Amino acid sequence: LLRTHLIMEGTPKKDIVSDSGTSFVIDFFKVSRPGWWIVTAWLYVAPAKSLDFPFWPGLLYACLPLNVIVYGLNDYADVEVDVTNTRKGNLIFGPKGMQRPRLRKLLEAAILCTLIPLLMWSYIRQEITQYLVWYALVILINCAYNLNSFGHCSENGPFEVPVVFFGFTLVTVLSYWLNGNGKNDLWGYQPASDSDDSTTMKLFGCNYRYWIHLWFLVCRTQLWTEYMDYESDRAHKRGTTLAKLPSKNLARLVVLAVLIAEATWNWRQYEVVDEWQTIFLFSLLGVGSFIGMDFAPLKSSSFMLVALVQSAGGLW
Repeated sequence: LLRTHLIMEGTPKKDIVSDSGTSFVIDFFKVSRPGWWIVTAWLYVAPAKSLDFPFWPGLLYACLPLNVIVYGLNDYADVEVDVTNTRKGNLIFGPKGMQRPRLRKLLEAAILCTLIPLLMWSYIRQEITQYLVWYALVILINCAYNLNSFGHCSENGPFEVPVVFFGFTLVTVLSYWLNGNGKNDLWGYQPASDSDDSTTMKLFGCNYRYWIHLWFLVCRTQLWTEYMDYESDRAHKRGTTLAKLPSKNLARLVVLAVLIAEATWNWRQYEVVDEWQTIFLFSLLGVGSFIGMDFAPLKSSSFMLVALVQSAGGLW
């Protein structure tokens, strides 16, 4: 079904010649955004109770083939826009100008590489239903973000932000099932106890601070990226949240407000949890970097560095 939609949506558009003649395996690796693997790792590590099997195979599964589905479908939908996008063509933001037939084959390979192991593992664990529902949600959310026939939320801001958030949560859910209680505790819900504060309340093995921090991470990253693409998105008449704003100065204020809100939230958590100091410091780095971004000689590079450093702080 997905392949049919890809062919239907891709046929009327002219394919763009790839910027390199690399092998299929290398293209598969590049589309997975290895520069963002640290974010995937953070989402995966958060609920894990053990590093025993299947932790490491599951981490590889989430970083490589699963990311090819997530980012490959986005590349497929944005071929015409990405070919002129200056931040493309690297391991952070993905390849530039790759042909749709190539991306289609990469997506088909990724589906096989994700679905077959998932079916085998769920059959062994006798948890087929929950894993198939999870996989269906992965496909549905990514189609909803990228394809016209599913709503194309990336072109209908502000709906792209919650769609990305729910997509990210699925990595945490998978890790909890693989490395947590799985079938014995499907939701991983733990209510707050009377003897402690609300930090004991958990969902999928993670307390509420994690989920709020994840929401800020998604908002900040998504809107910051849209800010960098403001001129390109306006030129292509895209309907992202920031592209709908009449000026880039107003878009800048929106992103800055999100960054300040994130830093304020992290500061409040630092008052309660000493270990939150690192995340608070990294959020301050984000505010300072964004303010100075327009004065940096390499704007995309400065964003990449800040994003990776912040993700490393979250992972730590």
